Amino acid sequence: MAILAYEAVLAEMKRRVAEGELRPGNRLPSVRELSRELKVGTSSVREALRVLAATGVVRIEHGNGIFIQAQLPPAAELHARFTRTEVSSLLHLMEARRIIEPELAALAAERRTPEQAARIQELARRMERNFRSGRDWMDADLGFHRALADAAGNPVIGGMLRGVEDLLLDSRRETMRDRAVSERACYFHTLIASAVADTRPLLARATMTEHMNDAVLVFERLYAAGALPVERAAVDA
Repeated sequence: MAILAYEAVLAEMKRRVAEGELRPGNRLPSVRELSRELKVGTSSVREALRVLAATGVVRIEHGNGIFIQAQLPPAAELHARFTRTEVSSLLHLMEARRIIEPELAALAAERRTPEQAARIQELARRMERNFRSGRDWMDADLGFHRALADAAGNPVIGGMLRGVEDLLLDSRRETMRDRAVSERACYFHTLIASAVADTRPLLARATMTEHMNDAVLVFERLYAAGALPVERAAVDA
């Protein structure tokens, strides 16, 4: 099972604390330094640090840096805090996507060029082909949403989505673990691509809304069922 990008940062930070490499009061490297060192995107580092701050492992002093707390909570309490915080993280992302992406799809249907519509349809077809043949369809999925953002012609929204692209990648890796969920995602992408190609913004918005609602329900079920591996939340302190 592939580890998610921000999980790798969390796991490494927890290991360093547990093994005494990072001690109470120590200052952490900057976000960019950690990004280069751990070979992940800066947004994944920021999300991991947000979780660490919410769980009381680090404190973020704007303008001064990021520090290990002087006193860490007991291990059992940290375990519970990590579970609560990590469970909510990707759910929050999906809720934000549910607000933004339906309007993005509607704009794409209104503004797309014929070439952009063809690109969106090809990415939807590629996603389904790769899924049916058992190949990785994540690149086609991400490309589909980038193409929608390009077709919408709104650089502000496009910049917002690029800023959380590492987390979007993480959310897709999570849903790829379930074949039925992946099959529904392919189905929705095909419908959205058709609505965009047919210049039907209302249909594009409604279909993307249904897709995002489905995705949020999937994450709620995954976490309610304890699909998040226990070792993700554990810390030895």
